[in-house]
Amino acid sequence: MAMTVRIFGLYLLLFCGLIFGACETVEEKPRAKEGTLSIQLKQGVAGNESSRLQQVPIQGVSQLVITILRENGSETAYSSKSIPLTRFQDEILIEDLSLPPGNYQITDFYLKDSLETILYASPREGSPFAAYLNQPFPLAFEMNTAGSAEILVEVISTANASPEKFGFPSDTKGFMDTFFFFLTLTGESTDDYLDYLPGKLTVSIGNVTRTQPLGRNLNRIVLPKSSDAYVFLVESDTYQPLKQTLVRHPAAIC
Repeated sequence: MAMTVRIFGLYLLLFCGLIFGACETVEEKPRAKEGTLSIQLKQGVAGNESSRLQQVPIQGVSQLVITILRENGSETAYSSKSIPLTRFQDEILIEDLSLPPGNYQITDFYLKDSLETILYASPREGSPFAAYLNQPFPLAFEMNTAGSAEILVEVISTANASPEKFGFPSDTKGFMDTFFFFLTLTGESTDDYLDYLPGKLTVSIGNVTRTQPLGRNLNRIVLPKSSDAYVFLVESDTYQPLKQTLVRHPAAIC
């Protein structure tokens, strides 16, 4: 009987030891507080593009695709990350990004439309278009312990430009053979002054349709070159919609 009590007592001690051992906690090191990265856009102009092009704000884009690497080249949460864009008047707004303190570099930066076509991009260092930017990619920046950083990113329109002009491979997904034209809406003139109107343009090419808002100014419309007919629908409040079908002549647009 006494032996039974001693064995039970031994099991009890072991059991209590396991319980108290399991209750021990290991202190975790506090994670570095993430800061906010604010990105502002600036449109650059390559080559001998018309001065009129410089007066037209960035248009027709709906998403940003960005890749951010650490200084040593390791990946972050922003690897070909797609971020929705917001337009306020003539300004494109990008939501703030979250990153812990450290040194980083942006290696890829594209602005796409709703059809996944790259309309604007930032050229890479050594590419033909890099000479037209103050700072071509990769773009280095630091997130300090204060928790915030601001950077200015320059982009150039891809219209009539090949991926190689930006330093990208020729088969880069999203680059298409495109052309552009300018469009503005006016109402009935009074006293020899034109009444510029806002509206929207819907373009259908085969089975693909895209819609772009139109401001009270010059609007740059970028479209892929296609042998299919282009069906344009222009709408503005208080005016009857205008619908027209056009076919692009192969020699008409270079």
